[in-house]
Amino acid sequence: MEFLQEPEPWIICSFLIVAYILWHFGRSGILQYLDSRIEQIRKELESAETLRKEAQELLSQYKRKQADAEKEAQRIVENAKKSSEQLLKQAETELEETIARREKQLADRLKRMQLDAEQEISEYASRLTIQAAKEIISEKLDKSGYEALLEKSITNVGQHGKTLN
Repeated sequence: MEFLQEPEPWIICSFLIVAYILWHFGRSGILQYLDSRIEQIRKELESAETLRKEAQELLSQYKRKQADAEKEAQRIVENAKKSSEQLLKQAETELEETIARREKQLADRLKRMQLDAEQEISEYASRLTIQAAKEIISEKLDKSGYEALLEKSITNVGQHGKTLN
């Protein structure tokens, strides 16, 4: 029994007894701690996975919204281009109509001015003719010739009045 005199067997025996006691009485506590720690880690992983899925979903939503916004912006730009082209065409049409209307007004005005000028010239020529006729008649006719001319004119006017009725 010499080996009982050595400290190593006693150390081994003490270690085994302490290990058994710890195993027997501490095993349930250690296992509960490990189980709770495993459960806590599992919940954290599930939470992280849920957060990752939510983040992925939000990212997808924002990408869709961005794509929709880009499409909307493109549509607005296209509509603005179409509207500006239509406005330009409309302005050109209105300008052409205005120019045509002004040209017609000017042509009408020129025609009126020409007619007015012709009428004034005609009236002036008539006045000059009458004036010249008066001067010639007054120089050439005496009183008896004047009365005969007046009588003839009255007769002509009377006959002319009958034909109008």
